[in-house]
Amino acid sequence: MLGNFKIRHIQAKPSEKTYGYIRVYESPTYIANMPVGIVYGSEPGPILCLTGSVHGGLMYAGVEAIVRTWEKIDPQKLKGVLLTVSVV
Repeated sequence: MLGNFKIRHIQAKPSEKTYGYIRVYESPTYIANMPVGIVYGSEPGPILCLTGSVHGGLMYAGVEAIVRTWEKIDPQKLKGVLLTVSVV
């Protein structure tokens, strides 16, 4: 039996997809959160992490590609885990 896959407070069960935000910086005047998506397949397998917008600026295509990939992946047809971080 597969257990849950968890990154901080964001958790997915087998055959499930979820997303949330992880706080990566906090000051008295600013809070920065990083979007994280998890697609947890129905069978064991490798873990793949896709990241985008590492340098900011005009890197919109990578963000869009990651969001579309997360939306289209069916966890029932996946082996392993897909992690997506559209804005690093």
